[in-house]
Amino acid sequence: MKFVYVATEDYLSEIVVERIIRIYGPELFISVRIGGKGAGYLQSKIRDLRQVALGDVPVILLADLDQKGCAPELISDWMGALPTPDKLVFRVAVREVESWLMAHRESFSEYFGIPRAKLSLAPEDLMNPKQTLLNLVRRHSVGDIKRDVLVERPGGPMQGLNYNSRLTDYVENCWDPRIACAHARSLARACDRIAKLEESYR
Repeated sequence: MKFVYVATEDYLSEIVVERIIRIYGPELFISVRIGGKGAGYLQSKIRDLRQVALGDVPVILLADLDQKGCAPELISDWMGALPTPDKLVFRVAVREVESWLMAHRESFSEYFGIPRAKLSLAPEDLMNPKQTLLNLVRRHSVGDIKRDVLVERPGGPMQGLNYNSRLTDYVENCWDPRIACAHARSLARACDRIAKLEESYR
């Protein structure tokens, strides 16, 4: 068993990384969780995370691309002139981790009651995956799911109080990154990198 640090922007991203590790790196054990306070906080800790990765403990860091042009641009902004250590697994969800969840179209459709035909075959091409998810739930979901995920506002639906708990339930019980990889290249790269990290310690 190899200890790793996990650094994420928010709780949902942390749960997604945990799910990926259970499948692609089952011998990796998360000893420390860092973040949960947004991209700015995580970026402010990048030098500390790099220092950890230069030692004996790998760090798996997941950030959302948001409106950056590409993942290398975001990584360059965060790392500056510092080289990225081999043990710093810096992965970027294009454009938000919600795109990875919608990439498993069959299970997302079934869980949230959304017609599969309404789900994009290329969720990473969506400019605002989270807002797309909220809009889809607003139009198609019913009952507790709809009440948990969103609240209605004049300008459109916003994240509900139980958004994270509802999506966490979906990730832990329904979402399969092995299937979602087919429609999310950045997810496939993240899964492959985590699998190789585990292999390096066998």
